[in-house]
Amino acid sequence: MSIARRCVLAGWLALSACATEEPVSTQLGPADEVMRVELLGDGFVRSRERRMPREAFVLELRQRVRPMPSQKVSLLRVEIAMAEALDDSASRDSDWLLDQLYIMGIGQVLYL
Repeated sequence: MSIARRCVLAGWLALSACATEEPVSTQLGPADEVMRVELLGDGFVRSRERRMPREAFVLELRQRVRPMPSQKVSLLRVEIAMAEALDDSASRDSDWLLDQLYIMGIGQVLYL
């Protein structure tokens, strides 16, 4: 093998070794508060033993989160449960809720 090819190969190996990253941790951190919500389908959820439209749940949560400092919001965990025998609307509700939680800055979401 020529010297030029060896240099190219050595350079490629050196760069590829630098491209690796540490494994990403999928563990949830500590939580100061845990909020549980159950998706019921048809745009309704159950939270704190109340059945309500999903938009009302998000509005209440947004009003609670807005005055919190960002460090406190990062310690809030939302646990999402799915009611049994749901159709495709539950999947859409789940996606919509996840988007809203992301907008609010809630980083700890757990599907049950």
